[in-house]
Amino acid sequence: MPSGREKFSTPQGMKDLEMKEGRKEYEEEKGESEEDKSVDEVPVREERIDKEGNEELQRLLQKTEKYFNKERESRETPFNELLDRIEIQTAFRNGGHYRSFHGDLNEAKALVSDFHKRLKGEELNKITPEQLKEFSLLEVRDVLEKSREQKDIIRSLWYEAFREYLNRRSFLENRYVGPNEIAGGLLRNLDDFFDESSYAREQFLSEYPEISSIFDRFKIAQYPRTLEIEALAKTDLREKRSSSPDEVKDYILKLHSSNEALRREDDDFLDMLLGIETDEVEGKIDFQKLADEFPREEFWGSGFSWTPYELIRKFIKELDLGSEDTLFDLGSGYGRVPLYASLTTEAKCKGIEIVPERDEVAADAAKTLKLENVEFIPGNVLDQDYSDGTVFFLFNPFSVETLEKVNEKIKEIAKKKKIRLVSYGPSTSFFMDEDWIREIQPEDDRGDSWGLKIFESI
Repeated sequence: MPSGREKFSTPQGMKDLEMKEGRKEYEEEKGESEEDKSVDEVPVREERIDKEGNEELQRLLQKTEKYFNKERESRETPFNELLDRIEIQTAFRNGGHYRSFHGDLNEAKALVSDFHKRLKGEELNKITPEQLKEFSLLEVRDVLEKSREQKDIIRSLWYEAFREYLNRRSFLENRYVGPNEIAGGLLRNLDDFFDESSYAREQFLSEYPEISSIFDRFKIAQYPRTLEIEALAKTDLREKRSSSPDEVKDYILKLHSSNEALRREDDDFLDMLLGIETDEVEGKIDFQKLADEFPREEFWGSGFSWTPYELIRKFIKELDLGSEDTLFDLGSGYGRVPLYASLTTEAKCKGIEIVPERDEVAADAAKTLKLENVEFIPGNVLDQDYSDGTVFFLFNPFSVETLEKVNEKIKEIAKKKKIRLVSYGPSTSFFMDEDWIREIQPEDDRGDSWGLKIFESI
């Protein structure tokens, strides 16, 4: 076992030593050191919180497992409960570092109230590790009787408190306080999905064990029983889609008329609800084969983000599509836009997708939901006829060369009838320079050359 400076002979080790010495200096200035701290100060509260954390985890598992006892045996799970179960899972998967386990409503209200008092008193830096640890037992979703907007405010406040706390720890280690983004980066470097062998991380957590539990909530997403529950929930949802497609449609229509913001976890949830299951499919796509077949095209893998449902809902509302319209999604991926539009409008909806595996998922989803006003067409957009289209959507799907050719095809269609075009992503800047169309979306969106824009032919 190396000792003294031998332990810190590597560049990383020297940095660790400097951090330790900086911390010691800081403690001496405060008039305290590790030796001055009584061993009796720590364990009682820590043990209580750890015990409560384990109890909360068990409560959470019991809450989700109940769906798979008599409810699952009878196969009569109410639709709303099924949706709630899926939403719980997607929330866990995407909750990040600042969301946590199911908690007690009164405790949540008390902690949030205390935090508000500290915030108003400009005492943000006095949030203690113990308070953060208690908050790690809470699930923001369970702050009931509050709107989504109010919940988001609470979450953002705790997010700021968490980063302030990390910055204080950073100062303790290296006498440096950076912007909040740096504190957030420190947090990411400590999470359970990064290299466990990092000596700096291990040392940090060993010196500040109270931080460890803040990351424990991540484990729920990878807990074997949780994954099993999610798989069973997906199975039940597939059956529900097939046997009761009208319930899915009613849910989407209510969501469409709502003004509540849709976020990343909602996108995953809606994909699951519509039958768009991408993970397994993406792993089977032969991108090299596609590149060989279409050498001038660009193919995006599983890390690519599809069009957010928040934006889909926004432009579908603004377009006010009717039965006389035909919407084409050129480069439709897994069919989010055509599926959503077919569920919320009377328009005919069509998607053209060059990756056959993705097109097949979209077509299967439409078939399961018994949608008669949507069609998915596999192939290259340059080889397809979309002259019956009145509305065209593009999310930067092609190479520049293909985009120019598609533009010419749509331009020819526009010579015979009025058309509208919706663009999202880098392709937007291309269409902003075209003289045969003009922007028609609200004034406050005009500045973003990569954002969502709606055009009409002149």
